Amino acid sequence: FSHAMGNGPGDVWQYMDLVYKYPQYAGGCIWEWCDHTVVEDGVQKYGGDWASEPTNDNNFCCDGLVFANREFKAGSLEAKAAYAPFRFTFKNGKLKITNLYDFLSFEGFTVNYKIKVDGITVEDKDLSLIVKAKKSVTVTTDANPNSCYDGASIDVTLIAPDGEEVATLSQKINAKIIKTEKCNVPATLEENGIYVYVKGEVF
Repeated sequence: FSHAMGNGPGDVWQYMDLVYKYPQYAGGCIWEWCDHTVVEDGVQKYGGDWASEPTNDNNFCCDGLVFANREFKAGSLEAKAAYAPFRFTFKNGKLKITNLYDFLSFEGFTVNYKIKVDGITVEDKDLSLIVKAKKSVTVTTDANPNSCYDGASIDVTLIAPDGEEVATLSQKINAKIIKTEKCNVPATLEENGIYVYVKGEVF
């Protein structure tokens, strides 16, 4: 149900929404696991890299969730997030976590959440929640950002009993963006070798 070539796969999240919405939807496969390349002189090569080829398919064999050496791509992380066995919502300081497993409880798991405002973590907490399969639990956070300069967000991570990260999901917090006042003095630029320094009224 998805093709991992190039900057893909970008449709996995929407398909997984359908998997959880319709019980008769069994899911699908991603084409495919890893890129196929030939390593020559330490360089990964594919079609078009050899002058002796009468014809080739260029990089069409590079369509994997991971690179040929098994390193992650952006698509690897996209698929991991989409396959996360939980979803969450955050509104008015209420964090609601839903267990998407069919049979497994979150007992023994750790749920960590981080609330960030303008890139600074304002709350970081570990929770031991017994969330049964297909059920939800709501907790109240200490931080509930209602304003920011650049943006606010919350990251929720599910950690297995052995300490392994299962998945991390993020969500933007709907906080009011505060506009900064205009500076009266123009910024100054100073060049020194390979560095350029920018200085202003408030930075």
